[in-house]
Amino acid sequence: MQNSVKILSVLFLFLFAASVVVPSAYAKGGHKHSLEHKFNMKVKFILLHQDELNMSDEQVEVIKKIKMDLKKSMIRQKAEIEGIMVDFYSALHQDPIDIEAINALIDQKYEVKKIKMRGIVEAITNIKGNMSSEQRAQFKDMWMDYKKKRCFG
Repeated sequence: MQNSVKILSVLFLFLFAASVVVPSAYAKGGHKHSLEHKFNMKVKFILLHQDELNMSDEQVEVIKKIKMDLKKSMIRQKAEIEGIMVDFYSALHQDPIDIEAINALIDQKYEVKKIKMRGIVEAITNIKGNMSSEQRAQFKDMWMDYKKKRCFG
């Protein structure tokens, strides 16, 4: 009986602590997604609501092409980063460690990440440029409504 009370007490404390700590982690801005994820979500939303946004067939095709070009680029860059990391860990296990080679690999990795981010920003700019100001305004309103419904049920 004594052990079961202790176990229940510990379980209750754990659940109480989790209920206090976990929500506070999301209190400032909620869960953060990568820019690539946000881009993909918004493009999917645009394509799902193309009729409501009065998108022409040409606009839809341009958006699909931008999305596919970015996706191919992201795959290539992810593979390049993975290759750099293989070289990085290989260099890290050398004896003696060549710090200049490791620093060069770190610089190379972040150069690829910088190119990756610029590609996403360019794709976002191209999609916005493909839409009229009315379509962008309507999309923004629809997106905010969607986010409110998704967050607050």
